[in-house]
Amino acid sequence: MDELLTALRAAIRDEVARQLAELLPAQPAPEASPELLGVEQAAARLGVQPKTLYEWRRLHKGPPSLRVGRLVKYRSDVLDEWINRPRSGDDILTLREAADYTRTHWRTIADACRAGELKGIQRTRNATWRVRREDLDTWMGVTPPVRRGPLRSL
Repeated sequence: MDELLTALRAAIRDEVARQLAELLPAQPAPEASPELLGVEQAAARLGVQPKTLYEWRRLHKGPPSLRVGRLVKYRSDVLDEWINRPRSGDDILTLREAADYTRTHWRTIADACRAGELKGIQRTRNATWRVRREDLDTWMGVTPPVRRGPLRSL
């Protein structure tokens, strides 16, 4: 009698499990959380110095980061997306970046901004200048490439 009762319970359990499997959708496997990289690891992946990442973070310029306690971390998937993002032609550059781009001294660019020869941006009166890449091209006499939209049918 006990053997019959045990066999009946096993059969009921199997049938209930089979019907539940048919009714309930399959649960997707939990995704692995992205790897969190420290500043040194992220800098090595980007090919820059760690202090450059700290400076980009201060200027809100570099890849998005997050704080874990008092540590700055970078998600590996977001870092890869930032590396592969399309670059726009109207980047805003600091004086040093503009100097590297034009191969001139940064004071030359600052003087041109103060004199009004070069269109620059200053957030406050004594703040450093920011310059758009297109404005630098115009100032240097280089014609920027023509940006054309998608072809339209007539």
